[in-house]
Amino acid sequence: MKTIDNLIIIPARKNSQRIKDKNLLKLGKKSLVEITLDFALKISDKKFIYLSTDSKKIRKIGKKYKIFCPSLRPASLSKSNSKSVDVCLHALKTFESFNNCKVTNIVLLQPSSPFRSVNIYNKTIKMFDKNKKPTFTVSYLAANKIIQNNKGLKFVSNHSKKFYQVNGNIYIIKTKDLKKQKSFFGKNFNISIIKSKKFTIDIDTVYDVQKAKKFV
Repeated sequence: MKTIDNLIIIPARKNSQRIKDKNLLKLGKKSLVEITLDFALKISDKKFIYLSTDSKKIRKIGKKYKIFCPSLRPASLSKSNSKSVDVCLHALKTFESFNNCKVTNIVLLQPSSPFRSVNIYNKTIKMFDKNKKPTFTVSYLAANKIIQNNKGLKFVSNHSKKFYQVNGNIYIIKTKDLKKQKSFFGKNFNISIIKSKKFTIDIDTVYDVQKAKKFV
């Protein structure tokens, strides 16, 4: 049985709580999912990219790009409270079954983070390859923001007591760790710091869309 080093998973469901058809939202001439597929093809062969969606429209886009999307994601994994971990584990199992292979690591690219840099990706994957600990991108966060009641705010701290907000741009983890921890985080992890405001945009609200359009 062959082994695949890195499988890129792009989760793109059709519904969104705050923005209708968010993953089909266009920035410039391309939708969020197309922008993410374009980036994925810059860092990987299309054979190692998996598009997970419950949308026929998005799956059609995936077929246009010749990206692996064998079937629509189950409805049970397409709810507003569905976890990215469960979506990725389903994609992993499907990919390994179809291709009779074993995947060593997973790279998660969410369409809600439309701006990415190959340099940032290379820095992040290099960091991961050094010790194979879960690795993800973060941005600086002022300590006073943590004290405030920010619902859904994910943040981490390092030994120097500096705080960083998880921005959702890139996540990398060993498949073995993802299965065991059921999380992209853990007690030990690496953080890849992004300073640019553009590359830390995570589209969740109409306000985020307005911010993103300024960079197009």
